[in-house]
Amino acid sequence: MADLFVQAFRAILTGLYQKSDSVKVAVYTPSGGEPVTLKLIIQKSTVLQPSGYDAEVLATVTSVKALLEDLGREPNRGDSLEIGDDTFTIKEVLLENNGRTARMTR
Repeated sequence: MADLFVQAFRAILTGLYQKSDSVKVAVYTPSGGEPVTLKLIIQKSTVLQPSGYDAEVLATVTSVKALLEDLGREPNRGDSLEIGDDTFTIKEVLLENNGRTARMTR
């Protein structure tokens, strides 16, 4: 049986793609791999706090979230995403939702 979380996430992506500017079609290109076209959620002005620090160190970044199954593998630093005319070089990857989604920042 297919993973219900994956089915629900895909349904959300499809619904938001038709009604919102927060879901985009992108081309993910892993280093040394073949490009993959997929839908992802883009969040501009995401505030990140680096782990391991006690000070108030914050950064504002653009992040995207995609299904790991659609990416085909866990993304790495240096991989790229093309979203429209913008090329997004991945700087950090966080696996979320029990390893089902990947949040990538630049």
